[in-house]
Amino acid sequence: MRAMRNTPVQVIAQLGNGQGFMRLLGRWLTRKRSATNNQVGDQSPAVISPPTMQFLESPMPALESALARFMNRCVAENLSQNTLEFYRYRFAAFRNYLLGKGQIITPEQITPSLIREFIVSEKARVSEGTALRSFITIRAFLNFLVAEGVIDESPMVNIKRPKVQKKMIKTFTPEQVTGMMKASGNGFYGCRNRAMIYVLYDCGLRATELCSICLPDVNWTMQTINIVGKGNKERVIRFGEKARIALESYLTARKAITDSDVLFVSRNGGAMDRHGVIRVVKACGRRAGITGVRISPHTFRHTCALTYVRNGGDPFSLQKLLGHSGLEMTRRYTELAQADIIEKHRQYSPGDTLEAE
Repeated sequence: MRAMRNTPVQVIAQLGNGQGFMRLLGRWLTRKRSATNNQVGDQSPAVISPPTMQFLESPMPALESALARFMNRCVAENLSQNTLEFYRYRFAAFRNYLLGKGQIITPEQITPSLIREFIVSEKARVSEGTALRSFITIRAFLNFLVAEGVIDESPMVNIKRPKVQKKMIKTFTPEQVTGMMKASGNGFYGCRNRAMIYVLYDCGLRATELCSICLPDVNWTMQTINIVGKGNKERVIRFGEKARIALESYLTARKAITDSDVLFVSRNGGAMDRHGVIRVVKACGRRAGITGVRISPHTFRHTCALTYVRNGGDPFSLQKLLGHSGLEMTRRYTELAQADIIEKHRQYSPGDTLEAE
């Protein structure tokens, strides 16, 4: 049975106080970041509290109270911690934008022009992707206000979703994956890091999904793992023989560390979080000398998907493997694999290999 873990958010959600809720939630969601770059083991993190995360004073109490109620609703609906953090950052950016312009407003005073100006600002300040995320966050908040009867109609009704140019998906080469495994370290760290890389590469998991795996979730006979993904949707993923060997080697090494139910742990026996997984992957990538591709757990997810299609997997089973709700992303992987086929035909065209008549 999966171990239940209480989070500070579940406690904070009961406060109901707008300013106190946002401040405490911000403190909890502020993650520990690494202060060093070269270690492959668990690094000594430095606590960073970005200015955009601070809600120490409340010049807009009505707006922040509404934001707190929205966040309470999100917690009640059991949205993931990542989603809460996502909303938190975007709300903080919106608040800071308003304060920077000297605009102290209530929820009823949010206008279409104000929203458009903020989205344009975020696109110029950060990126198209950030502008889109801001659009999604504010739209969800305003729809909540409509449902609660705070406003009659969302000012975003006639605002079109920002377009984001699709970027080329870059993946690791097999040589790079092998290089990262070789650079994963020695002893406990080496066994754990190699097992993590194998599971990320072989199963295409998200970092948070990897961290949520508990020992009872693993069926060693069937070589499967029960995964709880986005929206608490469950799926069963198979892992291969080499991944099994790496996992068993890691479990042997971790016996002296902990008897925790959580599969992937740090040296002190505590559960790994996604930031720890990111640090490990980045450190292994740097030590392997990898360049030209983003070194992250999500790149393993892309690599798994594209390799799966290249090896003959179909989009529908890939959708189930990755836990996607639709086929849009899996179609992109299929298109990339199709581009590979065209390039291979260009190199090995049967007709072009015929001798001239």
